[in-house]
Order: sequence, then structure tokens, then C-alpha cells
Amino acid sequence: MVLFIDFAVGGIGSFIISFIVQVAAQPIDRSKLHQAVLAAMIVLHILLLVSNLFSNSMYYFDADNQYHRTSLYLLTNLGIILMLVFDAYILLRYGKNIDRRVRTAFWVYICAPIAGILLQTLFYGIQYILIASIISAVYVCLTVLKDQNEKYEAQKEESSRIETELNMAA
Repeated sequence: MVLFIDFAVGGIGSFIISFIVQVAAQPIDRSKLHQAVLAAMIVLHILLLVSNLFSNSMYYFDADNQYHRTSLYLLTNLGIILMLVFDAYILLRYGKNIDRRVRTAFWVYICAPIAGILLQTLFYGIQYILIASIISAVYVCLTVLKDQNEKYEAQKEESSRIETELNMAA
């Protein structure tokens, strides 16, 4: 059950970052469609994980509680991979609406989990995707927060300047 929760939380984290990418990119022309696509991806991710609970088609634990992967193991990350591809599409299509520093952080977030998935598929044991996702998600969040804080400070300065000019004019 712990592994199921691990995979599910990974998908939910990817969903949240995908939503942040979408909000930052501001694809107004297809916003509802993009939200529906994201919702379908997270539902697919959870359904695949739930199906494994009953079929052991992607991974299982034997009688000695030893973990084993099957040939369909990559499906545990299918929803995450689809969300990352979706994020890449959004960035390529609407990236001009995003500050360069934030756009770069989003690209790091897309590339790091993919590298983690590849490492995890090749090597047994450590959950590389989890490590890569957490580190890159923290980087994205810090970058977005810094960018928003800088925009807020600039807006506050502009508002203060306008207020001073209005007071002088009065």
C-alpha cells in the first residue's frame, strides 16, 4: 500500500505542477480543454495504479514480501509521463507568456523526472523519479515564488509612485 501511495502522490504532484505551468503560460484560447486533458491524465494514472492492486500487472510483492517489477512496470509512470509531455507542449506553444527564468525552471522540472524514470527503469532499488520530482518541484516553486514576489514589489513601487504623483497634483 505504501508503494501505491508513493506512485499516487507522485502523480498528484505532477498534476499540480502541470496546473501551475498552465496558469503561468496563460493559454486562454484553450484553457478548459487543457484542464480536461489534465484531469483525464490524473484519472488515468490513478486507475492504472488501482488496477495493479488487483492484478499485480506492473509490480507485486511475493510471499517473502520481496518487491518485483513486471514488464508493464513503466505503466506506473504513464500518467506522469503524459503530464510531462503535456507540460512540454504548453511550454513550446505558450512559453513566450512566461518569464525566461520561470520557463527554464519548468523545463528542469520536465527533464529531471524523465531522467529519473529512465534511471529507475534501468536500476532497481532507489526511487529516482521521486527524488528528481521533489528536487525539481521545489526548484520550480521557489523560482515561481521569487518571480511573483519581484512582480509584486515592482507593482507596489509603481503604485507608490502614482500615489505620490496624485498627491503632488492635488
